[in-house]
Amino acid sequence: MHKSSFYKRVTKYNPRFRNEHGHYLADEWTAIGDVGKVFAGHRLLLDEYLAVEARYAHAARLFLAGAAHVELESVELRWLSETDEPLRALYEQVERGVRAFPVAELGALVALALRECLWCRLLDDTRTRAVEFGYDYYMYLGFERADPECFRKIEQLPLFME
Repeated sequence: MHKSSFYKRVTKYNPRFRNEHGHYLADEWTAIGDVGKVFAGHRLLLDEYLAVEARYAHAARLFLAGAAHVELESVELRWLSETDEPLRALYEQVERGVRAFPVAELGALVALALRECLWCRLLDDTRTRAVEFGYDYYMYLGFERADPECFRKIEQLPLFME
């Protein structure tokens, strides 16, 4: 799969808070490094961060449902901090050049990407669906054919599809 024909952006950001240019105006956290900081008068706690990260992983699992494995493409490794210790073994596999993983590892791969340790494109085994990541906690679903039921389930997590 070269590039997907269609994309949906998946975010935790409510589109009501975007201006006419699409800029997000609310005071929100954008990375794991924001844990402990205050946003809109509320201190972001690690368990809150992890709950949102788990919703993104769940969305990726819903989108790639039926896949037996995922393949990493366009891989770029960053750093892995001590706070990422539970993910170290998977990170080290990618570092050694492993590019195909059972779908059971999808949650950990999403976590590494959202924590900006791993930049990649995840492809399903049919190479017709892709999950990509951007800055500021954005995830993109690439596809050839839309699956409205899947998108509805993702919005119920709750996450926003744009």
